[in-house]
Amino acid sequence: MRLFPIAAALTLAACGTAQSTQYFVLPDSQYIRPATHGSEIAVKVNLAEPLANGGLVYQTDAYHVNLAKNHLWAAPLDGALAANLSNKLNRLNPHRTFVPASRSQSSQTLKIYIEAFQGSYQGQTTISGYAQWPDGR
Repeated sequence: MRLFPIAAALTLAACGTAQSTQYFVLPDSQYIRPATHGSEIAVKVNLAEPLANGGLVYQTDAYHVNLAKNHLWAAPLDGALAANLSNKLNRLNPHRTFVPASRSQSSQTLKIYIEAFQGSYQGQTTISGYAQWPDGR
């Protein structure tokens, strides 16, 4: 009976322990300038509000998302996505050079709007958005 108060105190103390912060890196998020040089296009990523806070986002049901406080991106998500997409576009199109907007001097900008980028209660990753080419398409 004497051990019960001690066990209860230890259990409550464990609940109050702060969770350590973990940082995550988006794959292929280090920009690599291609060897071939075509006309340069800046890649600018615009994030929906919940994605711009630095934390990972998890959809808990059909209508709610949870913004992580202890699971954060190691670098700003918009910049990491701009580098990732620039790398992928450069591998697909050798006639143009895609460069993250923060590193580009080009007046030609490919605007990418990311509306969702989150894990889901259904065990899937949800990514959605759209792009606008410099000519408005």
